[in-house]
Amino acid sequence: PLLSARAFLDSHPDKIMGAEDVAMPVYLFIASLFNAVFLHRATRDCLSSGSAVNGSVAVALILTAVSEFTWVLPCFIQCFLVLVLGHDGDWAPEHEDEIGCKLQGFYSQFGSLSGMMSSLVLALLTLQIARERTLPHTSQMWVVAGCVFVVAFIVSVLPFVGAGRYSYSGEGFCYIDWFDTASSAIMLTFVLPIFLAVVATSAKHPFIIIALQSIASNEWPLWNEMTGASFPWRQKGNTCVQRKLVQHPPLLTRDLSWLVVAVELVACSIGCRAGHFISFHGSQEWDRILNFVSDLVCSGRGGNGRGHGSSRSHSSSSSSSSSSS
Repeated sequence: PLLSARAFLDSHPDKIMGAEDVAMPVYLFIASLFNAVFLHRATRDCLSSGSAVNGSVAVALILTAVSEFTWVLPCFIQCFLVLVLGHDGDWAPEHEDEIGCKLQGFYSQFGSLSGMMSSLVLALLTLQIARERTLPHTSQMWVVAGCVFVVAFIVSVLPFVGAGRYSYSGEGFCYIDWFDTASSAIMLTFVLPIFLAVVATSAKHPFIIIALQSIASNEWPLWNEMTGASFPWRQKGNTCVQRKLVQHPPLLTRDLSWLVVAVELVACSIGCRAGHFISFHGSQEWDRILNFVSDLVCSGRGGNGRGHGSSRSHSSSSSSSSSSS
């Protein structure tokens, strides 16, 4: 019987369960729990008139929560199917022409685009609050949220009608084909304006600007490591994207916010130390941003000084732990 089993596994290597087959469903299950809590909290704040976070800000948080949930939950289900049923079915992303790859490419691009646009919405709202300007009405923010999802849906459907295509990356995931002109042009159409919009309205403090631009600039080349595969864009840099799935919930709902910010600065910047860039002095506008986010995270329980103190202490501890690692 042992020889028969060994012969079967040798002739069917796709039946062998690798460590990555277990790791991804476990990670995505945890991320799904985090985002379910995030979505529940955002929905509760939106429905409660007495919440510290309400109105257009609460709607924007729902937009962000849904944008992230539309990737993490379907991906968990698909990875769990691969774990249980193996890699030889139509559900597996390795089969580029089957429904599994096309479906994963669809919800991956949908989550990516809606996530980018929702982050821009949150950034603009934060800027409005920092400048003490009037926020959009709640109904207007619902329209904005609807437009974000409609645009992301339309763009994600385009590969099914011949404008671009979804392709297997070689590391277990399907996404847009970066070698396809239409796919790359469509993605750049969204990435570049959002990138420039953030630069145009960024904080005045030069060290903060350098830090954030360093993060954004260094995340993209991580996708471009070459291999000998037919689709040689490796997805090691995708960990920066996936990390946000478990970082945004505590960032926006719990007191771990500044620890999360420090960890993200350290993890995403290549060859940089967070302590070189996190300088919260000088710009009164940036101080107001920090005060608002601190109050937002603590649901009005923390006070202004709390956000500053925790940011410095957590940033320092995170930098030290990163260096030792």
